[in-house]
Amino acid sequence: MAAIEISTASGLSDIRLDLAADYILTADIDLTSITNWEPIGDSTTPFTGTLDFAGFAISNLTIS
Repeated sequence: MAAIEISTASGLSDIRLDLAADYILTADIDLTSITNWEPIGDSTTPFTGTLDFAGFAISNLTIS
């Protein structure tokens, strides 16, 4: 199965819907407008998929 493409903060957040899938960024994602990003996965239900940055970046990520 092909990696799921992500180009927005909303798409990045949607990783929570399938923690075992493979993802690839198709654009830089700036999270400046999100003041407290909720982590994706945790010790009980960890992220076990892959995230290929493909040369793109996630910037201004804040977790309180």
